[in-house]
Amino acid sequence: KDCAVSLYHHIKPGANELFTFDNFIQGYIRDDYTVRSHQFNYLRQMSQFEQANPNHPIIHIHFEDLKRDPLPVLLKLADFVNVRTTDEFCQEVISACGLDKMRKADVARPLPVNLTQVYSKGYNIYRKGMVGDWKNTFTVAQNELFDRFLAAQQEKGNAYDLRWH
Repeated sequence: KDCAVSLYHHIKPGANELFTFDNFIQGYIRDDYTVRSHQFNYLRQMSQFEQANPNHPIIHIHFEDLKRDPLPVLLKLADFVNVRTTDEFCQEVISACGLDKMRKADVARPLPVNLTQVYSKGYNIYRKGMVGDWKNTFTVAQNELFDRFLAAQQEKGNAYDLRWH
């Protein structure tokens, strides 16, 4: 749900004034906003690949876990890529990759031409970086509609743990 809200806010600056979150949710469910395939099709493909290739090294990292307690997640990632590290170094990485620091680092970075044409007023890839902020955007009716959509996607075959709080 947070991903859907994030996508909405990334599309909105380049959309017309009639583009509302309600319109967006309807389009999201119809898959109007992807070039090739809905993210749930991608997740199903990944799930099938993992089942067919159980020995292929793949790591799953949830944004929610990273936000709640980043140190164990970074240590798990370092282990996965076979890099020896320390808690202290991981804490430095956590500090350097904080949302505010990333925002400041990107201020002077020019946008690619294709984005400057669409987003004439500028474009900020960073928004809130919060878990559960979807609750501030979805209405009860939109949430119920989206829950039905997610349930239908899970029924089509998705082995991944979808999280929202």
